[in-house]
Amino acid sequence: MELDEKRLREILTEQRREYERFTEERFERQRELFERFTEGKLIEQRKQFEQFAENKFIEQRKQFEQFSENKFIEQRQEFQRYIGIQKEDFDSKIQLIAEQYMEIKETLASHGEMLGALAEDVSIIKKTLAGKVDREEFLDHERRISALEAKGRK
Repeated sequence: MELDEKRLREILTEQRREYERFTEERFERQRELFERFTEGKLIEQRKQFEQFAENKFIEQRKQFEQFSENKFIEQRQEFQRYIGIQKEDFDSKIQLIAEQYMEIKETLASHGEMLGALAEDVSIIKKTLAGKVDREEFLDHERRISALEAKGRK
């Protein structure tokens, strides 16, 4: 079997085509494997990232809820202290008003007693003087007694 140049070229061309097909098929299989591998990796990475993001979100939400709860408790305690102070102030003012009212009531009672005693004295004086003094003196005494009564009422 003799090989001439033409036949050799045909064989080499055929081998080159076979090699190209082989490398093309192999390259295609490698590319498919790589795509499946990277697609799987990307999906896996996406899932990992989504899980990471979800965990981070849950963690931050818990931190925010805890912060909010602490702030709420702090503000509630501050408000309760403020209301307590306002209540104490109000109670002290009411107590002061009650004490003043009792003093006024006692003073009014003592003034009433004094006026009663003065009225008795005036009536005794009027009876005593009615028959002993003249009309002008009587009127003068009456006017002075009225002035005394007015002073006593104040």
